[in-house]
Amino acid sequence: MKRIAILFGIAVLAFASPAFAQPFFDNFDGYANGTNLHGVGGWLGWDNDPNSAGFVTNAQANSAPHSLAIDGTAPPGNVSDLVQEFSTTGTGSYTLTVDTYFPANSTGAQFFIMLNTYNVGGTKNWSTQTQFDHSTGMVTETDTGIPVSGSVPIVYGRWTPIEMVIDLNADTVSFSYNNASVFSGQPWSQGGAVDIGAVDLWSNFASVMYYDNFRVTPEPSALSLLALGGVMLLRRRR
Repeated sequence: MKRIAILFGIAVLAFASPAFAQPFFDNFDGYANGTNLHGVGGWLGWDNDPNSAGFVTNAQANSAPHSLAIDGTAPPGNVSDLVQEFSTTGTGSYTLTVDTYFPANSTGAQFFIMLNTYNVGGTKNWSTQTQFDHSTGMVTETDTGIPVSGSVPIVYGRWTPIEMVIDLNADTVSFSYNNASVFSGQPWSQGGAVDIGAVDLWSNFASVMYYDNFRVTPEPSALSLLALGGVMLLRRRR
C-alpha cells in the first residue's frame, strides 16, 4: 500500500510547490502493454476484485504508446470496473481531466463515476454517475442527486476530453465533455463526505473504450492553503 502524505513548512514550500501542482497523473505509458492494472499504480478492481480491472493497451493512445482499455465484452467475470482512490482534507477546489476515445462501432453504455466515499467491501456514497449511452449517442448524468443535466453528443473516432471541477468549499461539482457542459454547480456530497473518495470506470458490459492522460489538479486556492505548513491536500491512496 502506498500513501503519500507529506508534512512541510513554509521554509521549503518554494522548493516543493511545483511537485504539488499535479498530485495525480497517469498516462499509462510506463506500464507494459497488456498489463492488468489491478494493484498497479494505485488502480484496483471494484471492491478489490482482480477480474474487474482495466488493461494497458497500444490499440489507441493520445499520448503514445499506451492508453487504458475499459472493456465490458471480456469473458464472464472479467468486466472492467476499475477504481482509483483519493483523499482530501474536505477543502479546496480540484480539476479532473481525462481524454476519452470511443470507437465508431461502440455498443452498450459506459459510466464515468465519482464517489465521495469509497471503502473496499464497505460504505460507499456516489457523487456523480455520467453515462455514455451508445444507443442514443448522448452523454447524460444518471445520478438522481444531480437535478439538472444536459445531453451532449458522444464523439466517435477521436480523442475527446472530460473536465470536472469539484469545489469542496461550495460542495459542488461541474462536468463537461468535449468542452460542452453536461451539468454545472450541482451537489457533490449528497449526504456523504465532503471529500473526493474515488473514481470508478465502469464498462457495464459495453464495448471497449479508452482513457488517457488522467489528471487531478488542485486549483491555486487549494494550493495556497499549503503556505500554512500543513499536509498535502490531495494524496493518492494505495
